[in-house]
Amino acid sequence: MDNIHRNVAAKSELLRHQARGRRSKKPLVKMAKFAVGDYVLLGKVVNFPNKLALNWRGPYRVSRIESDYVMEIQQLVEPFATSVHHASRLKYFCDAALDIDDLKEYAVFGDEGFFVEDLLDARYSGHR
Repeated sequence: MDNIHRNVAAKSELLRHQARGRRSKKPLVKMAKFAVGDYVLLGKVVNFPNKLALNWRGPYRVSRIESDYVMEIQQLVEPFATSVHHASRLKYFCDAALDIDDLKEYAVFGDEGFFVEDLLDARYSGHR
């Protein structure tokens, strides 16, 4: 039984290695190399019109690099949540030297939200 598992694992590793070799030989296909501190957009899969469509959200900041192709990104506004994504779902937003204050409003708007600085008035309408 252990022999079967070893053979399956070896075959799987060989196929993965061959697939990476094919991708690396394509001259026009280059995976972006990100560095800690880079600002990126995150591609989220859209259910409509097809499974290949991506909706780009962000910007986020690369907070940690786990491997050449896997990065941890962090939100620029509270709650400053982190998540791990493959480099194929990330693309450059702008230079890491950009001022963080300018990006806060853009980050909130990019995630389909709004940044409320001050609530001036509220009223109760009585309707549910």
